[in-house]
Amino acid sequence: MYFLKQKTKGSSLVELVFYISILAVLTLVVVNSLIVMAKAYRETVINRDFMQAGPIMDRMSRTIREGTGALSVSAFGPSIKVNIQNDAQIYKPVEFVLVSGNIELYENDVFIGNLNPANLTVRDLSFTFIDTSAGLAVKIAMTVQANRYPNLRSEDFYNTVALRGAY
Repeated sequence: MYFLKQKTKGSSLVELVFYISILAVLTLVVVNSLIVMAKAYRETVINRDFMQAGPIMDRMSRTIREGTGALSVSAFGPSIKVNIQNDAQIYKPVEFVLVSGNIELYENDVFIGNLNPANLTVRDLSFTFIDTSAGLAVKIAMTVQANRYPNLRSEDFYNTVALRGAY
């Protein structure tokens, strides 16, 4: 009897399962890498946003440090008012007020603008007046939260500033 040898075209079930498992593992690696990269990007954006809070604290600290006149810390809300003497020996009041998550800057009782950018919300701001025999100082505490990812975390910033000429 004469048998014709048939050539098999295609894959066996074992080969098919093997290829599908390799594809599944590669897909998991790619998806996991994308998730890790997305988390790293989000963390980078949040850190960049928090870095923008540094100039806010610096501006308040420099202004308070220049204060030579009367200093008032509000008992009703987070605000501070300092008299600054310019080169012409003229005093001008400068005030920082926390309103609805924004630190507002006033000079000569005129609104200048918000210190914090739109992507940052100031959750808490406090000024503590420190009067010692060595001089006058103000402790500033500020809590900032990024608006892009509000549920992740917030950062605290602190500084203690001695008033010029008060020590």
